[in-house]
Amino acid sequence: MKMNRIIFTAAAVALAASCVPTPEIEFGIDTDKIEIGPAGGQKKINVSSSGNWVAMTESPWIAVSPANGRGSVECVISIDSTLVVEQRTGSVRIQNLDTEEKRDFTIVQDGFEYQIVLDEPQVDVSDYAAYESRYF
Repeated sequence: MKMNRIIFTAAAVALAASCVPTPEIEFGIDTDKIEIGPAGGQKKINVSSSGNWVAMTESPWIAVSPANGRGSVECVISIDSTLVVEQRTGSVRIQNLDTEEKRDFTIVQDGFEYQIVLDEPQVDVSDYAAYESRYF
């Protein structure tokens, strides 16, 4: 009889402990802007969520890994090097699939300072001379 009470009490305690709701985590990200040099590289951001989420971008020079998940995760943002002088800007959207909430952040990448650029957009090259008259 005493053993039954112990088993019943243990089961009741286990049942009560399992009914405690898990706290809801507010959906969000820990940054709103990433700045990076022309060589590119990787940056990390933290996604906070209780449910499912997905990351998306329309910029082919930006990649997010993992691109989706469940719960809070650290993501790696990979940014390709640039080949232009001008600064370029892209964005990444993280969307909570359960609530449709969205969080966006911007990526600003500097351009390379030094490049070889032609003064004139068109250059004429004279026709080839006879073999014995060719020179540089």
